[in-house]
Amino acid sequence: VIFRDCAKDEKEFLIENLESLKSQLKKFK
Repeated sequence: VIFRDCAKDEKEFLIENLESLKSQLKKFK
């Protein structure tokens, strides 16, 4: 169960990073 929660948090973390990268790209353009 702990491992599952960890994977879920990591997935959400990656998604947040993607969102921030997208916003940065928009600002760059």
